[in-house]
Amino acid sequence: FIAPNVTSISVIQTDRTSVQLEVQLSYGQVFVYCAAWSPYDTARSTTPSSFATVMSQGMFGFASDESATVSLTGLVPATTYSIVCGTVTQKAVALSYLLT
Repeated sequence: FIAPNVTSISVIQTDRTSVQLEVQLSYGQVFVYCAAWSPYDTARSTTPSSFATVMSQGMFGFASDESATVSLTGLVPATTYSIVCGTVTQKAVALSYLLT
C-alpha cells in the first residue's frame, strides 16, 4: 500500500500564532503531517531536511477521504512561513511531501 500524494495545501483559518490548513490528497485513509519554518522564527528556522523532521513537529491530521485539516501552532505573529506536508499510511509507509 503506497501513501497518497499531497495535491494542494490551502490556508483556511489563521490567528496570531496558528494556522489551519486543508490538505488535498490523491486518496484518503492516511495521516497527514505538516511543518512550518521561517528564517525569522528561531524555533523553526531550519528547512526540514527529511520527512522525519516534518513528523517531529507533531502537527498532523487524519484524512478519511481526499482531504485533511492540520493546525500548525506556536507560530510567531507577523512572520512569513513556508509549509511542507506529507502523508503516512496507517502501516507507516511514507510518501513524498509538498512545499508551499
